[in-house]
Amino acid sequence: MGILNISIAPSNIETTQALFINKSKKRIKGTLRVFYIQDGAFKVVYMPSLNLSGYGKNDKEASKMLKKILDDYFESLVSLNRDHLISELSKYGWTTKELFAKRFVNDTYVDKDGVLKNFELPHDTPIEESMIKVA
Repeated sequence: MGILNISIAPSNIETTQALFINKSKKRIKGTLRVFYIQDGAFKVVYMPSLNLSGYGKNDKEASKMLKKILDDYFESLVSLNRDHLISELSKYGWTTKELFAKRFVNDTYVDKDGVLKNFELPHDTPIEESMIKVA
């Protein structure tokens, strides 16, 4: 585990993707949308709002890998200066307001068909959508 305290827990309450980035404490909290996809013998967890994914034999293994990838990604994000941080997140549709400088939101939505196209999977591939909390 890196310098960040990341735990991934399902969230059925939040529907807006948001990140709260505290660079001085090197901490990121938020709510993000993920898709669990069965791809042959593997389960893939894909987070379109940051273009990150993990895989494993089941949801638990895939989520564990995604957690490690998020930890590395968030560690690099908090090390960026403010302009580079905004530039990096804006590539994926994230925006912020000057008044709420630590809060980033992503209102873009990728549906099942968009995920299937990214992974070039058959249209009948099982996909589960979920919101997760990162704290």
